[in-house]
Amino acid sequence: MDMDIFLHLKSHLIYYKEDDMPNMIRVENSLLKYQEETSIVFNIENAKYINKDEAKCEASESFLFKDCVDELYTKNRDWQEPWYWNPNIDKPRSINKTQVLNFFNNEYYSGKRMWIRDKIYQSKKDLQIRGCSLPCNRSSFVLQYSYIPRGRIDIGWSESDFDFALSVWAKNFKIKYNSEIYVCDETCLIGEVGGNIGLYLGISFMAAVDIVIDLIKSFKKYSMGLFS
Repeated sequence: MDMDIFLHLKSHLIYYKEDDMPNMIRVENSLLKYQEETSIVFNIENAKYINKDEAKCEASESFLFKDCVDELYTKNRDWQEPWYWNPNIDKPRSINKTQVLNFFNNEYYSGKRMWIRDKIYQSKKDLQIRGCSLPCNRSSFVLQYSYIPRGRIDIGWSESDFDFALSVWAKNFKIKYNSEIYVCDETCLIGEVGGNIGLYLGISFMAAVDIVIDLIKSFKKYSMGLFS
């Protein structure tokens, strides 16, 4: 049995497999150990980034990355999947089995359009290319794994068995906040450039005055020596 485990902030679940998405993380199944309890301790870190040309993000507080992704994958139809329904998208959940099967088996969605069928394999980079920018304000999960050997347990029906066990704990109830800021913004940059230009021009002007004074002094000495 294949089982996917996600940790996410409320209302931010995006079903994916390839990498972590904003405000959530996928627990890697390969890190679960057979006949041991896998204990996961997590803490949440929030980061606020600046929207800039080399790393664009969506700064609006009302923007939900999850809704953008779901709208992206339903833009060519007027219904949503019956197994994954977003109430924020104004499209009903399909109850027509034939409609759903025909959609995902349609040859039109093969080849270059395969990304629509393989939504769960999309990465954050792919989704950004498709038109969903990452939110500038987003959270991430930091996980720490530990393992505890466990004996076989009674599962009822006079049988004992044990394959995997998983426990999830919050490290604490504190969220670490980080903000990206400009060390020197536009006003600061203008001031720095203007100050440096003024400094060097001022030095150059003072040096020019000193040169003129030295020339006058030298000329006077030369003149006195010439007529003495």
